[in-house]
Amino acid sequence: MKPRRRLRFWGGWVAGVLLGSLSFLTLCDLSFDCGCCAPGMGGWDHCDIQTAGPPDCPWCERPSIAAVVFGFAALGALGAVRVSATRFPLLIAIAVSWAAFNLATIVAGIVTALALGRPVLAGL
Repeated sequence: MKPRRRLRFWGGWVAGVLLGSLSFLTLCDLSFDCGCCAPGMGGWDHCDIQTAGPPDCPWCERPSIAAVVFGFAALGALGAVRVSATRFPLLIAIAVSWAAFNLATIVAGIVTALALGRPVLAGL
């Protein structure tokens, strides 16, 4: 792989995953209506795991599930940026990586909700 292409690949992936990690808790709230929000706005301070009784957010209650979902989303971003880094500039590779990360997170939220018998996408 050429050095410029390698920079677009790794730079796009790392930047996309970092941007995606900022929206991870917001997508958690979208998936489970749990109260999570962006890290600068309180993060999981308002999540329903902070109050006694069910329902509890499955990703916040079990960090191992959240780690698997995050890894799944990062792999999705890796595959997407692999394709985009060969033809497009770094900014496009970052955008594709970020979008793929968010899409994979939403899909994982749907799968988690279905597996646990919860309303899909917070009942939308």
